[in-house]
Amino acid sequence: MLKTRACVACFLALIAVLAITSTAQAVSPREARASRAMVGHLNDVRAAYGLPRLRSSRRLRRGAIRHSRRMMRRDVFVHAALRLSPPFHSMSEVIALRRGFRGTVHKTVRRWLGSPGHRAIILSGGARYVGAGRARGRFGRRLATTWTVRVAR
Repeated sequence: MLKTRACVACFLALIAVLAITSTAQAVSPREARASRAMVGHLNDVRAAYGLPRLRSSRRLRRGAIRHSRRMMRRDVFVHAALRLSPPFHSMSEVIALRRGFRGTVHKTVRRWLGSPGHRAIILSGGARYVGAGRARGRFGRRLATTWTVRVAR
């Protein structure tokens, strides 16, 4: 009887962990729209410079969303330690922290283009794939928006 109770308790704990993990990984429709808007605008900017469009990558998008959420949750504004995996040969990241929920796509990209390092990543001729993620919430005591864009080849 004791073994059965222990097995049931372990099983219920496993189900709870899986439920929490799957909800934490879910991408809301609003996050997906924000990601598509960012990728679309980045591709418009690249087209204006005669560069090829970047292909949207689900793996890069999920990583970017996770990183934006992590920065918000931990109140830190830092680049992630990027781990390469096939099919990507190299990867770069740009991040942004904006006050309030006004961190629009256009304003954020305009600021990145004003920074030589960020501009080089966005306008990299060798880049082929992109994923973008946004998180909104409290950063410290203020409402904020964090953006992460990952570009890979």
